[in-house]
Amino acid sequence: MSIRSISALLQKVWQRIKKLGASHVLYRSLEYAALQTAVTSRSYWHTTPSLYRIKNCRGYRKYDVPIKPLERLYVDPDAITTFSPRIRSRRESLYDIGAIQNGDWDQKEVGVETEMVSEYIDETILYESLESHFVNGIDWTETKLYEALQEHVSEGTEVWHGCTTVADIDRRCQRLDSLYESIATHGYRTQSELREPNPSFDEPFGFLNERINEISIDIARDGEMMLLDNRHRLIIAQLLDLDRVPVSVIVRHKEWVEQCEEHYQNRDMLDHPDYRYWLDN
Repeated sequence: MSIRSISALLQKVWQRIKKLGASHVLYRSLEYAALQTAVTSRSYWHTTPSLYRIKNCRGYRKYDVPIKPLERLYVDPDAITTFSPRIRSRRESLYDIGAIQNGDWDQKEVGVETEMVSEYIDETILYESLESHFVNGIDWTETKLYEALQEHVSEGTEVWHGCTTVADIDRRCQRLDSLYESIATHGYRTQSELREPNPSFDEPFGFLNERINEISIDIARDGEMMLLDNRHRLIIAQLLDLDRVPVSVIVRHKEWVEQCEEHYQNRDMLDHPDYRYWLDN
């Protein structure tokens, strides 16, 4: 590894320490090291998921309903129609995975209106543009999304996963073309199925990232499933009319968990995927 590469890596580590704290970065660095050889990697995948379940799922211990907070849930993608209000700080919010939260967070307005976010997913310019491109065959350059992003980068604004130039936007569009083709050809695969050995420190790695990099949702007090992250894959799944996709539930409202518990104690069936799935599996 060159001096320049080491310097760049140390700079990234320092930025993460400032953002997430030294203990988090230290733990993640140990995870990264464990995933670099076949022997330590097998040991990691055997033990680490249990440690995260102990650490992240304390709030569920007083309930009998068999919800598994860090396991994937399979749902109809068309059942997810709105954004979670917590999307305003989604990168930080994703690390709440396994939490039960009370309060009015699920009843707040989304509070932002951009090409990527609106009250309803199918009202976004992103959805309209992906539908235009993948369903109607419109070239990316003729979509509203491309035009808006082109304007942003011309003003010096970083957008859409780090795009700062038109060439970056084009590469991002090509990646979406590849993603769409992969899902259409091979079906929707989980992050575990897409796992690469010897991951790069620059890319998401490890058990927790496999969970939060799935389509991530919050569940409101009334059971509404609200999108938190990975909207591109959700929209593609909707456009391909897939029957079900894996999702990770990041936060469940306390009232929802208590409703599930009440139905479970009374041996009542609750017609909701977050209830049915755990009873069936």
